[in-house]
Amino acid sequence: YTAPATITAQQTVTVTATSVAQTMGTATVTLIPPTPTITTLSLPSGPPQVGFTISGANFGATQGTGSVVIAGLPGGNRPLTVISWSTNGNSITVQVPAATPQGAGQVYVTTSGGATSSQVPFTVSPAFGCNF
Repeated sequence: YTAPATITAQQTVTVTATSVAQTMGTATVTLIPPTPTITTLSLPSGPPQVGFTISGANFGATQGTGSVVIAGLPGGNRPLTVISWSTNGNSITVQVPAATPQGAGQVYVTTSGGATSSQVPFTVSPAFGCNF
């Protein structure tokens, strides 16, 4: 049996082996996808509507049902708007939605297979004031 090079969700397979003597044996094998990991954010903080890039590994080649969230903000976790999801699974560009409250939180990624990444600090700062 040769396991696939990549998987997006946990899978269980049964491997059956038959010998020359016709004795058969089976084994159940659980394949677990690699854990997604955030290594850096292009910005450690920013106001609502700011965009930034999350760099890391094992996010998956497509967003699918995957998501990016800031946890720990006043009022609960807030999803970030995904602008792009790299096909190599190593970077995601997101935007902080306009109604996101200020505060210190933790950014994490959930893949379409349901695996959750490490968390990295991000602070939502006050919105910029503009006078024309």
